[in-house]
Amino acid sequence: MFKINIPSYETVGSLVIFRTLNDREIFRQSFDIPATDKIAVSLKRISDAKWEILAYNQGRRIVRRLEPQNKVLIFDLDDEDKIIEGIEGETIEIQYQISPSRVRKQLVQLQ
Repeated sequence: MFKINIPSYETVGSLVIFRTLNDREIFRQSFDIPATDKIAVSLKRISDAKWEILAYNQGRRIVRRLEPQNKVLIFDLDDEDKIIEGIEGETIEIQYQISPSRVRKQLVQLQ
């Protein structure tokens, strides 16, 4: 058994492993490449300290404030617009769990 870590920001389409002695292929795995992997997150300012996060129906959604302390603001199925409280300049993390093996995180600065 062995483990391979591929540090990359790009999506991996397939993985092929060859034996070095005879250059024989010993493993091949193809991965589904999503048609779209980007979500433009829109935050609409409602008031000085309130922001609306639009729903995109992308699966489970977790919105958390990172500082001054880590706090979950929203944990839902991303099927309704939600309002959060925050201060301009503050950074929040929005995480979408598209499937059990695909999670997308975005950092958004309130402005």
